[in-house]
Amino acid sequence: MKTNKYHLIGTMAAFAIFPVITFLFFRGNGDAYGYADKYIADSKIVKIIIPRSRRVLSDSFVTEFSRRSKHQSFVQMVFYSKEYKKYVSIYSFSGIEMDGFSDIGENRVSLGLHGGDTFLFYANKQQWNDKHYGTKETPMPLFYKECVEMKYPDKRVFGIINPNILRQYVELYLTHILPSDEFDRLYKDKD
Repeated sequence: MKTNKYHLIGTMAAFAIFPVITFLFFRGNGDAYGYADKYIADSKIVKIIIPRSRRVLSDSFVTEFSRRSKHQSFVQMVFYSKEYKKYVSIYSFSGIEMDGFSDIGENRVSLGLHGGDTFLFYANKQQWNDKHYGTKETPMPLFYKECVEMKYPDKRVFGIINPNILRQYVELYLTHILPSDEFDRLYKDKD
């Protein structure tokens, strides 16, 4: 059996090029990787009662370019907070916080946050005080901290978030969801 040398060279080149393409184009905002801890440290805790009227949205982004490109899915719940008179968006990511076969991160927002229940969330102070955030077009991003009061007995599963999981969520938000120019406006220009 004869092997076409161009086919062999092309296949070998593809294996060398895929990691470079992933690094250059699919790693998100590279400048934001070091800011997750700062973002969390500069956050305040807000207590919110989940309203009955809310939207749950799902989306994904590419994290790796390969033969079967990897996608990272996230879930967000958007609603108007009467307590703070702002639109807020609770973010959670799939495939990071697992309990056996159950995806806690995905289920927390889509199934665990019921209308009338009370929770604590991390809200970055810089975004919280920025007039651009809290509108219907740009809701204030929130990250789950812990449950205060639930009607259903899911507190064992959805109780308190692990700090390492929270850091991963914030890092994914900063690198892949928050636009680069918005990140620069909020953080880079101030350093």
